[in-house]
Amino acid sequence: MPKVVFSSFQKMSKDKRDLLSSINQPPTPLLGAPFRVTGACIGSSVGPMYMMESGPSNLRGALGVLQQLGLCVGILIAQILGQKEILGNATNWPILLSVYSCFIAVGLLILLFCPESPAYLYIKMGEYDKAFKELEKLRGFPAALLHGDVVLLRTERKMNESCSTWTITRVFKDPLVRKPLFSVCIMHIGQQLCGINAVIYYSTSTFLKIGMTYTQSQYGSIGAGLANVVMAFVSVPLVNSCQRRILILVSICSVACSLIILTISMALQSVSPALSYVIIISSLCFVLGYGIGLGPLPYMIGSELFHQGPRATGMGLGCLANWSANFIVALTFPLLQQLLDQYVFLIFATFTVFLGIYLYKYLPETKDMNPVDLSSLFQSPLCEEKL
Repeated sequence: MPKVVFSSFQKMSKDKRDLLSSINQPPTPLLGAPFRVTGACIGSSVGPMYMMESGPSNLRGALGVLQQLGLCVGILIAQILGQKEILGNATNWPILLSVYSCFIAVGLLILLFCPESPAYLYIKMGEYDKAFKELEKLRGFPAALLHGDVVLLRTERKMNESCSTWTITRVFKDPLVRKPLFSVCIMHIGQQLCGINAVIYYSTSTFLKIGMTYTQSQYGSIGAGLANVVMAFVSVPLVNSCQRRILILVSICSVACSLIILTISMALQSVSPALSYVIIISSLCFVLGYGIGLGPLPYMIGSELFHQGPRATGMGLGCLANWSANFIVALTFPLLQQLLDQYVFLIFATFTVFLGIYLYKYLPETKDMNPVDLSSLFQSPLCEEKL
């Protein structure tokens, strides 16, 4: 939700921002920021983890990326409602910032009817009978007919029997967990340092620079958000059918190339006004490339890399890295844009290239593999001989 709120804030009118700056005390939205960020970190890790633990093995990839789909839809809603003619003005901005509470209320009602994760009950809590009842409720079949699910639960349970509680300190110290943890955190950080928030949140100002009117730039920004939603829908079957490494590497190549073309086009726009169309196309290509890999995969890859014991801690640390990088980009991008103008996108392109090199060398393929099997891949130094 903080991404939706932040997107809304970026769409506010100049009058609204001037109003906030004139107040002698910290604005109320900032006072609530720590609570929103804390909730977002928990939701960003628990949501995909619950979906993948509860879903059937043949659909876990698709279920794991639904987090990104909801996020993209939320940002698009915020972009639409944030138009000055609707709620993005000095009068209605409090309503705009509180709209997300409606979605939270609906989500809380749905949670009342959601079964507990069978993996959590069976492996962490040792409540075997209750775990099988929840599994039967999710699948619609007796546990006796769910041989594959039961075998996986028992295998992970056996793997965790000799383990004590997985604290943050232990996750960092265990060499077999530290390596996948580093990969998960790198993917989350790379998701933000590729510049997606800068491209989405500041797309209006980018379109204004190429000669669009304010109204046209607003619609262009919504168009970019719509493309993001479309690719989030496309990523659901893609992730379920394609190898993770291929998706993430294709996504990284698309994003890096789009950023380079975007920078060159903006630098040479004064030479050829026709390059304005190249700027628009490269921005959309950036969003499309991001949507097939860098957008959805960081949120679900942790559920495939970690077994049940360190899964919650590892995915939580990954989301913490994500939001930390998000904060850094939001804080530094306006200043860097003033200093470097369009060349600021080359910084994002550089980070994206380094991310691609790292993942190409060290990220194992996780499709159709359970976390127990994947743990053996990390026994070798940085998985080099396994890739």
